[in-house]
Amino acid sequence: MFEAINVALQFVTSLRPVVDAVAERDAHLTDQLWRAATGAAFGTAEAGSRVGRDRRYRARLASGECAEALAAVRIALAWGWVDDATVTPALALGDRLKAMLYRLANPRR
Repeated sequence: MFEAINVALQFVTSLRPVVDAVAERDAHLTDQLWRAATGAAFGTAEAGSRVGRDRRYRARLASGECAEALAAVRIALAWGWVDDATVTPALALGDRLKAMLYRLANPRR
């Protein structure tokens, strides 16, 4: 199985407590976070089933969604709606996913 999708799904799972905490404060940020994380997972799955330039393109799109989700997490942290312990797993998995997607979008030649 395509390892990046496993990481993407772990990332989404790690966001559950963040989404729950943010939902109590900001419906718009919750929606953005949910959509971006879901888009990152979908895009990662798509990239895994493509080849060549299409794979690179899909990986770039998924990376952008992942970056948006990470930004939403950091915004929630900045507002004080979540604490460091709650977001640390999500930030680590999001960074790992972005690194994997970067490598897919920029293969070594």
